[in-house]
Amino acid sequence: MMGTPMKHLSLALFLGLAPLPALAELDLPYLKEATSKHGPLTIVDADLDGFPGHQLALNGTAVDGTQDAFVDIVQVIAKPGAADVDLVLLAVASGGNACPTLWQWVEVSASGATPNEAFGTCSEGLLDLRTEGASVVIDMASFDPAVQKVSYAYAGESVIETIVPFSDAGAVAAGAGDQVTRWVGRHPMMPFEDAGERLRFKAIMTEEQVFELAGRVTVASEAYEADGFVLGEGFDPNSGGDVAGLWGIRIADGAPFAIFRTTGEEPQIFGLSDVDQPGAIRLEDLPAVADTYLSGLEE
Repeated sequence: MMGTPMKHLSLALFLGLAPLPALAELDLPYLKEATSKHGPLTIVDADLDGFPGHQLALNGTAVDGTQDAFVDIVQVIAKPGAADVDLVLLAVASGGNACPTLWQWVEVSASGATPNEAFGTCSEGLLDLRTEGASVVIDMASFDPAVQKVSYAYAGESVIETIVPFSDAGAVAAGAGDQVTRWVGRHPMMPFEDAGERLRFKAIMTEEQVFELAGRVTVASEAYEADGFVLGEGFDPNSGGDVAGLWGIRIADGAPFAIFRTTGEEPQIFGLSDVDQPGAIRLEDLPAVADTYLSGLEE
């Protein structure tokens, strides 16, 4: 294969903000040229109703149905059970920030190239690409905080989507000390990928609210330590900063709290106690950063 490996910017980087949490992603090249059993594959210019774009070409002939603003060849593999057919995986992007990247399978045989419908979660995070019987399966990261991954199986004709939610089965709630400080320097969404941390926060809020909290800190800098807590704060990328969240875990005893801030509404507070006892966080115990999220709170 030839070409310069290059990934498009993620949504967070496109906005000039901190990226989403790093996952165990495949490091696949983004290519403008590749080879198949039935001839060379190239990315060529395309006209998108008067706007410049790109599309796949086989043996120099453009393949209808693959046009978009940005198109790259990511992988070429033999189709399971059909050694004379290649499957070409394309990354296709419109150039906007609403859904940065989708994916597309193109079958290449002696009769030409046939594209399938685009699919994906809008993420460039490919976690796995494998064959299962007659299918090629891609596991993909999701922007939904409640979803561990989404699997897409392709055996020809259509892509079958399977959503895999996070599960807390068999988990134990996370504790104090280094089980809290392990999140320093990491993205504030990452604790909610851990079953033990989800159980910690489910002691003060519902499961739905835990995943809402994760969504509220999607756009964020790293979690940090201050005033005896590890803290994570951020906002929902689709809200323009109007929907924000703060979470904190006290290092000494592992007690959590969270605050939802929404422009024009009173903040929602989770994990505060009126009782002065071990494991209880009172209003006066909160770290200084909480004042920003509590503005307007009626005491």
